[in-house]
Amino acid sequence: MINVIVLILLFKKMFALKAMVDRPIKDKIKATCWSLCVLVPLMGVSWILGIFYVNESASFMQYVFAVCNGLQGVYIFVFNCVLNEKVKDGFKRERIRRLNKSMASSLSQNLHDLPKESNGKRRDCE
Repeated sequence: MINVIVLILLFKKMFALKAMVDRPIKDKIKATCWSLCVLVPLMGVSWILGIFYVNESASFMQYVFAVCNGLQGVYIFVFNCVLNEKVKDGFKRERIRRLNKSMASSLSQNLHDLPKESNGKRRDCE
């Protein structure tokens, strides 16, 4: 019950933000669905499984509960890192930066390896 109250308060605060006020209803619904997909499993859905193994005969539920709780970290990583557009953009920028740096050092190395003329100056490509 507390989780539902916290979720309602969270959405109320989220929709009061300046960034959300000016958005069309379609974007608000999309943001709400995304938030629900991320927050509901983190707020204790797997703990409901913990209620079902209060006795020794429900040992299968212990394993299901343990696996669900163990996968929460993977879930957080996928939804907050892998599927996050800001993180994807950051990785793209870093990859481009490293590629440019690699190409610059490769070009510098190639220029350094050019044969020199007898007067000590480097020859241009023929």
